[in-house]
Order: sequence, then structure tokens, then C-alpha cells
Amino acid sequence: MKTAIILYELNQLASLDVLFARGSENGKTPLIVSLDAEIDFALEKRGIPFVSGKTLQNRTAPSAYIRAEEMVRAVYDHNELSFLSYRNISCTRSLRFSAHIYLGMLLYHIDVLERFMEGAPKIEHVVVPIPIASTSKTSDVLAIEESRIVYEAARLVTERRGVRCEPYDTHSVTSRLKTHWQGWVFTAKRTLFGIALTILNTVIALRPRRPIRIVASDYWRNISPTMRQLPEAELILIDRKEAFSAGLKNIWRHNIRFLHINHFLSLLGRQRARIHTNACIKEWMNVRKSVFASLNFTFCGADLNQTMERVMTRLIETALPDIVADIEAAYALYERLSPDAVLLRASVSRQRHFPILALVAREVSIPALEVQHGGEYLGPGSGNHNHAAHFLATYGPLVCNEFRTLGYEQKRLLPIGSPRFDAYIADAQKKAARQKESSTLTILSNTPTMDINERYGTYSIEEYFKTLGGAVRKISNARLLVASRSNILSEFNKEARARGFVGVNYESVGTTPLTELFRRADIFVCSYSTVVYEALIYRLPVILTAFAPVEKMMANFHFSHFEKAGALAIAHTPEELREIVGKLAANPEARARMSSAAEAFMKEQFSFDGHASERIAALIRNWKKGGDSRA
Repeated sequence: MKTAIILYELNQLASLDVLFARGSENGKTPLIVSLDAEIDFALEKRGIPFVSGKTLQNRTAPSAYIRAEEMVRAVYDHNELSFLSYRNISCTRSLRFSAHIYLGMLLYHIDVLERFMEGAPKIEHVVVPIPIASTSKTSDVLAIEESRIVYEAARLVTERRGVRCEPYDTHSVTSRLKTHWQGWVFTAKRTLFGIALTILNTVIALRPRRPIRIVASDYWRNISPTMRQLPEAELILIDRKEAFSAGLKNIWRHNIRFLHINHFLSLLGRQRARIHTNACIKEWMNVRKSVFASLNFTFCGADLNQTMERVMTRLIETALPDIVADIEAAYALYERLSPDAVLLRASVSRQRHFPILALVAREVSIPALEVQHGGEYLGPGSGNHNHAAHFLATYGPLVCNEFRTLGYEQKRLLPIGSPRFDAYIADAQKKAARQKESSTLTILSNTPTMDINERYGTYSIEEYFKTLGGAVRKISNARLLVASRSNILSEFNKEARARGFVGVNYESVGTTPLTELFRRADIFVCSYSTVVYEALIYRLPVILTAFAPVEKMMANFHFSHFEKAGALAIAHTPEELREIVGKLAANPEARARMSSAAEAFMKEQFSFDGHASERIAALIRNWKKGGDSRA
């Protein structure tokens, strides 16, 4: 009997000897399947033969991404789930995004493992390590399901072939104790932090109420530009940890209080929520079989009906009590605080309170504004189609047009710009005024994110560095700067760069802010990211890479408008990247033309003029005066 061992997390290599022995019980050497580039590197160093997940990827179509959105829409828009609401607020708005993320990852792994099994017909036994699911009160309700997602994918793929799929528990007594200890420490810190905030909130509450009161759930760095424009306003922040970012000076200046939504839930409200939740769970148990009997959840030949029923049941049993309680608490919050506006960094999120705050605000006639802080993909397969906030402050006319194609009313869409980008404008103008002092061509790049729903995780990073290195290596006077937004996977990124940039004059600049690096750059190369807008603000020629099928689809949906206007170039293949980099590197006039085209396009399609914060402040003042807040 031939055994395959599936590895997908680096720490699973510690159990490799045990797994190898388990797979060799019948005298046959097991086959190692790695689904992560970092594991590939480690196995290569040990001289262990393996099948790389890089060879198993779907390079032709974004089928998993598209199918995940279709499945989520089918179940959450089902007419038999209309009972999942409370006080005129749909509970499914807070459930569906978690399901969408889970399904996207599950289908990706089904797709990969299906290819493996097709190419390995002699495999009769598959072993999948199960990692430790470290969860806390702030973890997503599907965290445990997600920790078993590779095993679930393998089970679904092997089951229909009659192949035995066996989970291997990597939990040791020590690891379990460590997990419990970390959970206890987290709870203790959270409790002490809550006590400190209660004292701070009590002091701030003694101060007189200011003319404008804002409830917000956002990062302080995003809110602070707007608050500076509203000295007459006070702020209630739902994100309590932002107290550290705001600091005591700003807390005092803006009368900031940090209040969890559950702070407003009374005993009577909790009881009402519990009664309603129990009734909903009972109803779900009655209808779930008929709901899934009417739906088709198949992908690559695997039947996901039972999996989806289990996941939905977990969501409803574990998340619904908090969702209903949060709806009750949101009504109480607005009644007690009487805010003039609600500001949100998102209204489609795995964090349940975002859509709840937006939807309840609409019910009680309080204007809720979601401020765009990142690139918005609204094309096929996107889980971001259903924004709950009544008003959307977008980057500009182009994004407004994309929302309108989805059926959003024009009066809900406000081409505000970006408060976060306001500070970039003056700095970008200074950069444009500087003269080039060196003959060296500086190419700047950031490290791609690792979202397997959009790319291929670590394999995309490996491919990106290898391809970028191949393009830059041919330019004799080029110097490459590589930045990263975080230190996550820093050791892997270091090795991937070393492998991809052999013979390249490059420097890793770590987490140095891109705004500092833009001043030194002649060309910017990146994958699909918000940093594209930042680079264009700094008038840099931009090359966008889109190698994975989902990346290509996303880039063509949104950034094709930029490319058509000559504002940037999109490289769909490594060959195209080498060609585009070579042409721009050799031709300063071509770089200048692209920068000029980008400047004109950004002025026409985006509201990045340094005054977004002022526009939001004016909007809030108008709402306070009784302006049309329900549009």
C-alpha cells in the first residue's frame, strides 16, 4: 500500500520522522507532498524527495475563487434562511464573509490535491497532520475548521476514490499546555486592559459633551486626519486597542472613549437576544436538510454538501448568539450615545460588528460612512459586493462607477479620496521637483501578500522574486530595493530573495515606509495591492505583475483602465515583465510619458488632492446641521 504524506506548515517537519515511519509500515517508502515553498526549501536541503505543490496549481482559470462565491451566494441568499434576522437586521450579513474565506481556501486545496491524486493513481493511503488551532475570544468562529482545512480537502478528494485518509494529531502534552497558558495570559491581559480603559473612559466622560459626537471602528492612523479637521468633535472608538496608537495627548484633545459594543448590552437585552437565538437555532435544525437538498455543492467531483452543512451549523450555533447580542447592543449604543455619524473602515468583514453597526445605524437614521482604505476588487468571485454602510467614501469616480455597475445608487457613493493619502500629496510634489543625481537606475518592489485565495501563498512569493530577479539581472546599471509591509515569514522571504536575486544588485530594506523609498526610485514593480495608488501618487512608472489566474482577473477588472490610459503596465507573464522592465529601464522618455499619463489619469479618476479629510469633516458637519443623511 503506497502512502502519501501531505505537509503544509513548516513546523510539521518536526513530526516527519514519525510520519515517515507510519507511512513505511508496509515496507514501501511514503511519498511526501509539500504544499508550501518554505517546506520545499527545507526538504531540498535535507535531500528528501517530494512532490511540490507548485506543480499542482491551476494555472489556467480562477475556478476555485469563482466557485466559492457562487456557493456562498446560493446558501446565504436562500429564501428558507429569511428567519436569520433580528430587529429588522439580517444576521447573514455577519456570517457570509467567514464562510466565503473558508470556502475559498477549501476549494483551493481540493483543486491542488485533486491534481495530485490524478497523477498518483497508486496512492492508497493519505496522511494529513492536524495543527494546533490556537484560538481566543477574538478568533474567527471558523478558526478550528480552518485548522483542519487541508485534511478536509484531502478527505473529500480521497473519499470518492476509496482511498483511506488519516489525520495525524500533532498535539503533544507540552503544546497543549502552552496553548492553554497563552490563552490564559491573553485573557488576563485583556481583563487588565479593560479595567484601565474603564478608568480612562470614566475620566473622559466627566468632560462636557462636544457639539459633534462620532462613533467609529477604524485604526487611529486612518481617523486622525479627519479628527484634526473636526476640533469640535468627540470620538467613541469601538476598537479599544487603538488607545495605544492614539496616545493620551490625542485622547484628551478629542475626548476619545474606547467602548466595546457589548458594554451597552443590558440584562434584559441579553435575555431577549438569547431567546431569539435559541428560536433561530431550532428553526435551522428543522430546515437545514431541505436547504442543502435544493443546492448543488460540488467542485472537482467532490461533494461538499455535508461539509457546508456542518460549517453552517457551526456558524449558526457559535456565531449567531454573539451576532444577535451585538445587534441588541448596537441599538442600545445608539440610543444612549446619540452620535451624529458613524465611521467605519469596512462593512464587509469577518469581524461581525462592522455590518451590524452600519445596518442598525440605518434603521435609527444615523448616517454611517465606510471610508475606503484599500484597493477594492468588485469583479467576479469577490466577496465584497454587499457593503452594509449606507454611504461609501471611495477613492474617486472610477471606484464609484464600479459600484454603480453592481446596482449601488449614485447618491450613496461619495468620491472622497483617502484621508490616509492626504499626507502623501505634498511629499509627492517635493519628490517630483527633485533632480536625478545618480546614473544608477533604482527599481523598487514590495513583497507580495500570501493570500492563497488570490495567489498561491509562498509559491507566489518565490515565483515573484525569481521572475523579478530575471528581469532586473539583464539591466547593467540597475539597483533593486525590496520592501516588505511586515516581518511575517521574514526568514522565508530572505531565502526566496537570495534564490531569486542571484547576480542582482539588490538590497532588502525591510519595513522601511514606502513613502521614503518612493523618493529614491525610478520604477516601481508590485503585485495587486493598494501600494499601486501610493506609487502613482508619487508619479512613479508602475509595473503590475499578474501571474496567477485570480490576479490576472483582478488586474484586468480594475487596472486595465489604468493600462489603457498609459498610466501603468501590466505583466501577465514573466516574459512580459522582462520586456516591460527592459523597455522602461532603457528609455527615460518612456518613463516620463508613463508618469505624465498616470498623473492625468489619477486627477481624472481619483480624488487624491490632499483634501479628503476636509471633505469628510464637511460631510459630518452637514449631517449635524440636519443635511440629507439618508439620501
